[in-house]
Amino acid sequence: MPFYDEDTSLLYLIGKGDGNIRWYELINDAPHIFYLGEYRSSTSAKGACLVPKRGLNIMKNETARILKMTSAQTVEPLSVNVPRKGEFFQEDLFPDTRSAQPAHTVSEWLEGSDKAPLKMSLNPNAGATGGGSSTTSSTSFKTPTQLKGELKEANDRIKYLEDLLQKNSIDF
Repeated sequence: MPFYDEDTSLLYLIGKGDGNIRWYELINDAPHIFYLGEYRSSTSAKGACLVPKRGLNIMKNETARILKMTSAQTVEPLSVNVPRKGEFFQEDLFPDTRSAQPAHTVSEWLEGSDKAPLKMSLNPNAGATGGGSSTTSSTSFKTPTQLKGELKEANDRIKYLEDLLQKNSIDF
């Protein structure tokens, strides 16, 4: 099962029925692939997945976390860490990565939009943003007053729609 990390150009190979995981760096120049390391285990894998970058412990230089489902129906979390001195943000290990925010709406996508994914910084000192990148506008946190106003608007809209359904004898 291949898993590719587009941020760091690393390829993780996890053998189904095998307990070992190997990782390689991919580059444009020959020989194009370099062996970096492996995890050995006698517990075979039935499946696996990579945790998104925003879920990693970046201050401990965790560059990947693999969730390996074993034949014993358990999930084994495996961390891939780069050994470095000091616990501070390492920019070379953590370039901007995909954010949790979509790049476009469903209607834009259905119309054929082909936008690049939004990126976010993993640097904890970069400040709190809404998950956008420097090329997109970031959203700031909302105040309790703003949230209460939005909640009131949403509740008013729900009441209006419920009244409309009732007026037209539509059960909900």
